Amino acid sequence: MATFASRLHEALDMNRMTAAELSRRTGISEGSISQYLKGTVLAKQDKVYAISKTLNVSPEWLMAFDDPSPELLSEEVRIVFNSLSPERQNQALEYLRYLVAQQDKEATSEGSPESL
Repeated sequence: MATFASRLHEALDMNRMTAAELSRRTGISEGSISQYLKGTVLAKQDKVYAISKTLNVSPEWLMAFDDPSPELLSEEVRIVFNSLSPERQNQALEYLRYLVAQQDKEATSEGSPESL
């Protein structure tokens, strides 16, 4: 299963480039590049674009969007969720519960005789 971290490793290898060189060329700190390579942090959109441009790959490929698997989505959700403060994690959970309730409500109303 491809991930952002595995694709970043692959792109660096393909370009025969070190993390330090990528840092120098993109202006992204070596610490951030290290975190991306370890998979502990997912790069923000502007960083993904800068990295993909420097490494001559598409942002979609770098983010492994061409490999949509449940494991990848779960991993991305975990990384994003864990990057939030505890307060924001609670807000995210509340919002997700709200979305599920809305979805359930819509599914129920679609099946009711009034909606036909």
